Amino acid sequence: MALVGSTAGAEVCRWASLYSISIQTFEYLFGHTKAVLGTGKRGRRDSEMSNRVEHPGQPGRAGKLLQRADGLLMQAAGERDPRERFRTAYLAALRGAGAVIALTGADNAPRARSRNAWVLMQSAAPEFVMWADYFSARSETRAALEAGLDRDIDDDEADEFYSRVGAFLHDVEDLLTASARLRPAPGWTNGMTG
Repeated sequence: MALVGSTAGAEVCRWASLYSISIQTFEYLFGHTKAVLGTGKRGRRDSEMSNRVEHPGQPGRAGKLLQRADGLLMQAAGERDPRERFRTAYLAALRGAGAVIALTGADNAPRARSRNAWVLMQSAAPEFVMWADYFSARSETRAALEAGLDRDIDDDEADEFYSRVGAFLHDVEDLLTASARLRPAPGWTNGMTG
């Protein structure tokens, strides 16, 4: 599998998350994930790999935020500690929310009352209200982990959360792709004369 340097690495992580399989199961089914996670012969690290994930045709800032989300999701896949896997996947979800907010232009609006990404995303894109509620309900857990407080998160809970983040990022990518298709290319005219 030649996955290094392509979008396949992120797609593998998303595929695994959508079908609720672990990276270990993926390794069993398809060989190994070293090329996917950037730890193969060439010595690439996850952060370098995430810079190579591309989302063609997607608007600048939103596309870059989605790339960062993909990189964080790939990093989460390699975390052995379920608390760290949860925390890193949560950060990926935040970047996904940032992509939605950037795409809708809500980040350019006059200073909003809330700086909560989930509240802003819900306002900017009502079709994401269920995702906003889901992630908002887990914000306290993430904050506790960031503060170094001991929270019991088992492998099953971390894997389930990772899967949900993967599904969310798919929805974000669908939104960005649909938005890119609706915009005419610069300099394009419909060919009609007036």
